[in-house]
Amino acid sequence: MRIRKIRWWNYRGLDDGEIVADGADVIVRGQNGVGKTSIASIVPFVLFGKDKDKVRRYEDGMEIRDDGLLHGAEVEFDDGTNFRYEVDGKNGFYYVDGELMTKTIYDVKVAEFLNHGGEYVLNPFFFCEGKSPKIQRNTLEKIFGTVSDKDILSTSEFEELAQEIGEQSFDAFITSTQSQIKNLRGKLTDIPARIDEIDRQLADNPYDAKVAESLQAERDELDRERKALQTAESEVAKELSAAKAEYKDASANVRWVAELERYRKSTEQNFVAKKNELLRLRKEFKAKRDEKPGICPTCKQPRPADAKFKARHEQELAELKDQGLTCLAEYEALKESLENITAEIIEAKKLPTNDEHLAALNERIKTLEQQVADEKVQRTEQLAKLDADIKEVDRCLQDLESAAKARKRIEELRAEEKELNQRIVDLEHLVRLAKDARNRKIELTESQIAGHFEHVKFKMFKLVVSTGVFEPTCEAMLHGVPYSLLSKGEKLKCVLDIFRALQKKFKVEMPLLIDDAESYTRNSFVDLPNQLWLFKVSDEEQLVIEIKKEARRAA
Repeated sequence: MRIRKIRWWNYRGLDDGEIVADGADVIVRGQNGVGKTSIASIVPFVLFGKDKDKVRRYEDGMEIRDDGLLHGAEVEFDDGTNFRYEVDGKNGFYYVDGELMTKTIYDVKVAEFLNHGGEYVLNPFFFCEGKSPKIQRNTLEKIFGTVSDKDILSTSEFEELAQEIGEQSFDAFITSTQSQIKNLRGKLTDIPARIDEIDRQLADNPYDAKVAESLQAERDELDRERKALQTAESEVAKELSAAKAEYKDASANVRWVAELERYRKSTEQNFVAKKNELLRLRKEFKAKRDEKPGICPTCKQPRPADAKFKARHEQELAELKDQGLTCLAEYEALKESLENITAEIIEAKKLPTNDEHLAALNERIKTLEQQVADEKVQRTEQLAKLDADIKEVDRCLQDLESAAKARKRIEELRAEEKELNQRIVDLEHLVRLAKDARNRKIELTESQIAGHFEHVKFKMFKLVVSTGVFEPTCEAMLHGVPYSLLSKGEKLKCVLDIFRALQKKFKVEMPLLIDDAESYTRNSFVDLPNQLWLFKVSDEEQLVIEIKKEARRAA
């Protein structure tokens, strides 16, 4: 795409004018201050609304500010597309091919015309000097793609690392793993000193398996003696137990005989009372049986008729007979109980029951208790000696056990040392893999971006020396020299290479407008087919606009 014509009015102190290039290269010359830069800014002003506040006009040879002055410009391209933008105070008016439209639609039209390349495909310096490294990086990644951590980890070379790294970045994993290694080395450094300390303790108290076995046998024998001594019961203690049992039985028998005597006495009283009651009932039954009809001996009244008398008489006799039988059964039961008690008393009195016997038993018990107490004192002394011997053997066994534990602890520490060493080796291997993966990502990212440029390469990561971490950045490099350190001519060569690559990516060819072009040498320009607009400082007091008709070569 080439510019056929640009036109302006009341724009940045310029006289109203136009340049009809018809797609040819244009050179604009003149002294400083005659308006070269103003003309160079017209295209971005129209397409992107840049510098709309820089409205100046002259009165009586003096430059004055006039915010309300209607000013603007238009650009017509060789395909017939015409963009016009003018400002009246704070109001902007947008035209495409002479048709007035809103700012939103106008921006859409401009974006479509530039194939959504924006100012990147119009201003060669816009990428390197108009944006921060972060925006530059994001722009390159968005336009040319990027290499992610997952892309690197998906290869078989880094399969082991992919299983360990999780969601961490390469640098975060390297930092955390190196911290683990540092901690493990700290633990590893401490192990030999701990082993030496245990060895010194073992030198004072060595472990001997035969001694330990002998001491354990002695300990078992002492335990058996102690148990036998605790469970042993002397003949005197047995005799004392028998005497106490005899005394208990004799005392109980005396009390039992007395109780039986009391029970027999009360039973005899009940027996006599029941016997007397039985005699009374027999006498009363006999009198009732012999009673005849006639005058009642009690009330002296005539008796009832014989039939009534006989029925009542038989009933009374039956009642007396029942009472007599019941009384007789109770009498017989008391008699039998009395005989049993008497027999039991006779049997109980066969055992010793006198106080002299109990007193003798009591004296014997006291004598035996004294003998048992003396034996207890002797047994206690023997137990104390056994306990002291057992305690000493236990102390020796404990020393040997401590020595055995120390030897086991040395083995554990050596195993731990081996395990820590292996863990450190494994972690260092993972760190190397992570660094290789990170370097691969840096290499692929930078080579993937560099593949779109002829001269320029981009440094996409920078090393932070204090942390060892590679932080994302974006710095254009020409022949290994950062953009910020390039000469003015080398910077132009750098930005033109980027400019060409971006236009190629967006499939658009826009004119190249370069201000201060006199500062550049022939070598500053890359071979571009684009229409060229050069703005140079010269001795001419007025603007000189030169339209190149012949084949263009970089000036």
